[in-house]
Amino acid sequence: AALASQPTISRWENQASRRDLLRMGLAVAERVVAQLPDDTVRVVLDVDASDDPCHGQQEFEGFNGYYDEHCYLPLFVHLTEQNGTQWPLAALLRPGRVNPRLGVTGSLKRAVRLLRARFAEIEILVRADSGFGCDEVLRCCEELKVPYVIGIPTNSRLKALGEPAVKRCAEAFAAQTAARVAELKRSEGARAEAGIPDEADHCYSGPCREYDEFAYQAGSWVLPRHVIIKVEMTEEKLNPRYVVTDLIE
Repeated sequence: AALASQPTISRWENQASRRDLLRMGLAVAERVVAQLPDDTVRVVLDVDASDDPCHGQQEFEGFNGYYDEHCYLPLFVHLTEQNGTQWPLAALLRPGRVNPRLGVTGSLKRAVRLLRARFAEIEILVRADSGFGCDEVLRCCEELKVPYVIGIPTNSRLKALGEPAVKRCAEAFAAQTAARVAELKRSEGARAEAGIPDEADHCYSGPCREYDEFAYQAGSWVLPRHVIIKVEMTEEKLNPRYVVTDLIE
């Protein structure tokens, strides 16, 4: 028979229903879980969204202010084995203007159900960036009894709670830099006495890092949770980051 035309193929693309797409996605996830070694005892689920730039007026594309372009915003869930091997477990194509968290809880529930169906005692850790640090996602992990390490956006309250760590980091960087400058001056003096030409040394002595932890409850959270701050300073630039986790010793 004659080959179908491009317009015919395009119309066929839209024949798949939500049910069809869900079944295809589950088939992929089932295949990934089936390939895990029989002795698997722990895995990590990484959740992330990414922009897929669109050209022209593609169906369901939208302008995303964060990425500053017309795009799709697919959701991805990757599974990492205990030996470091990573598998794409789920991918959900979404319009560019969609809430980044759309579909996350459903994807996590299906992933956890599939993993526990094969490994009843498996340890599962969920990781995600601050785009997913909301009460909905945290409560989903807690209801599934799955530990999590998820970034949360910075706000004035977090800045106040993290200020001691930021101050310690800045002070440590200043002390480290001063020590480096003194070391360079001694070195330059020794080279001058020995008649050795000066070298183009830089006083930068490497990054400083500080950590702290505290209880925090956002206005939309149903309960306080454990937050860890990591402050890094490189070349006089402070970079504080916050994560919420239930991994508490």
